[in-house]
Amino acid sequence: MKEIILNERAGIGPCMDVKSANGKIYAIQSTGRLCVLNPDLSLDSFCDGLGNLRQIEIFDNIAVITARENGVWICDLSQNRPQVLSHYHSVEYATGVALYGKYAFISCRQYGVEILDISDCSSPKHVGIIPVGEVQSACVDNGILYAGIWGEKKVVIVDLKGQKPCVISEIALDGRGDGVFVFENILYAATGQNPRGIKNENDVNDVLFGCGNGVEVYDVADPARPEKINARKFEKAYCICVDMWEPCLYGDKLLVNNSVLGVFGLCPETLDTDFRIKPEENDAVTGITALNGDLFVATAFGDLFAVRGLDIQAQKSNKNNIDINIPLQILKKEEKGGILRICYKGDFPVLKMAEAGERLVLACAEGGVRILEREKEVAHLKTQGHAKDVCVNERYIFVAEGTDGVEIFDLISGLRVKTIPENVNQLSVNGRYLLCAIGKSILKIMDVNDEPRELYSYKAQKGQLYGDNFAKKTLDDGTFVLFCHRDGLIFTNPKYHKEFFNVEYIRKNSFCAYCGDSGIATNGKEILYTLDGGVVKLSLKHKAPFLIDEVPVLRSENPFKGLIFWEKDEIVVTNRTNGDITVLKNMKTVAQFKSNTSPAGACFVGDRIYVAGGRMGLIEISR
Repeated sequence: MKEIILNERAGIGPCMDVKSANGKIYAIQSTGRLCVLNPDLSLDSFCDGLGNLRQIEIFDNIAVITARENGVWICDLSQNRPQVLSHYHSVEYATGVALYGKYAFISCRQYGVEILDISDCSSPKHVGIIPVGEVQSACVDNGILYAGIWGEKKVVIVDLKGQKPCVISEIALDGRGDGVFVFENILYAATGQNPRGIKNENDVNDVLFGCGNGVEVYDVADPARPEKINARKFEKAYCICVDMWEPCLYGDKLLVNNSVLGVFGLCPETLDTDFRIKPEENDAVTGITALNGDLFVATAFGDLFAVRGLDIQAQKSNKNNIDINIPLQILKKEEKGGILRICYKGDFPVLKMAEAGERLVLACAEGGVRILEREKEVAHLKTQGHAKDVCVNERYIFVAEGTDGVEIFDLISGLRVKTIPENVNQLSVNGRYLLCAIGKSILKIMDVNDEPRELYSYKAQKGQLYGDNFAKKTLDDGTFVLFCHRDGLIFTNPKYHKEFFNVEYIRKNSFCAYCGDSGIATNGKEILYTLDGGVVKLSLKHKAPFLIDEVPVLRSENPFKGLIFWEKDEIVVTNRTNGDITVLKNMKTVAQFKSNTSPAGACFVGDRIYVAGGRMGLIEISR
């Protein structure tokens, strides 16, 4: 086996993915830059300001790029430098992208695969969501979608050729699923981190810890009945901050890039190793591509590298793909104890909302801010960027717009009066104090009484602010609370101190994560957090770390998971991963709904309950 060390670098800095087309190399960076390079690694041109970039695919001089919390970008590559054609707000973190026919299939982590019609690249259209689990990457071949599922360690196979996408089979993997590739009815699935059977995913002393790295091969000539052909395990390794792996055929070589282990050049039939490319120490491979026989390797902390002399052929691609036509999804639901109806809808999503007396203020991504009174639109505030979150105090409307910052509008006149130039994705306000989620891990308290100014900040130590982490209401004393993916409960009260505090909650066999079916809320006096099919009450008095298994779980007669919203004696729980909506009164279920949308925030206005239904619009609950 030939071992290769990366040493020929482009000098552009860390990269998240790379693809070749038109005799050029296209590398994307988490700093928001798309770089165009020549084969000699000289920088040709670039486009920046795109946010937290993750994956790129290219067809016919068009690049479709995922940008995690910053959604999806579509760029024209035919000019001297890339030109943005459109920006689309995805269901949630846009992680993976697969292109097939007129569709882009966007892997949105715990929120499934979102289908976009990109026949008009300047105006991508939402078609639907396929709820397949925690998906980070996918591919499509002959009208069949293959999704690499992370948490459940599997591949989900979905038929796209019928009246609606339909799961037809699943493959259990011996490691976390991510990248998949299909060619001539053979499926290659890369795996990583920990295998099945491990007792504690976080116990480094477990004999199976870090033993899930490898690649598995299946015959999918009949995708409803996949048959395992071969498998290969790589060496033991574990990295939580760069956790991605991907297989792909390049001519007669199967190349598998596996994070900190690097790139393996394998024989597709035997899985024997021909060569291996190791990243630099403390670095990790995030993507590869080939051009003119050379291999180009993107790494998370290093750079874009070139490996010469391997005679790597172009990436394989199928030529016999069939046409598919996926119908636009409409709201489908099952109702028990109440009625679910769409009461407001436009050519934009309803992402978040806030109450302003008898009015609702909606954050609608590319649709800006819409203000409703008795379900009728009374005002439209045009925003500079995508309106991702919104909150209201006595004087202002605050709109989080990601990389376009925060716009502040006068509550009465609707005029823009101030801005905050930060990459803000979530907001919560109490009086003169505004809590902002900056990027993926920074929290800031701003004084917004006059000209906005930062008071103090906090950097999450172990986890990310994936979205929906904030309790939208503070405690009665003005304390802001949120739950971070691994840091646990985070709280601060700017009236009394100028710092954040956190309580790290742990479990007997794992850490307590904030995931797609989690939620946190307050009723002014207490804090609720969804856990194990119910809720637990969190305390600011707990000492960190705290074993959350010892906190009693409050349950209704039916289990529930998801975002939680609390008003007096009523609770609304919305599960964005599977569309479930539950209404409880005094912890008794009074209404339950199953839907095919991804329901986000809920609001109580008088005797009515409203739910932000994403691309389905604003939903009203009658119970």
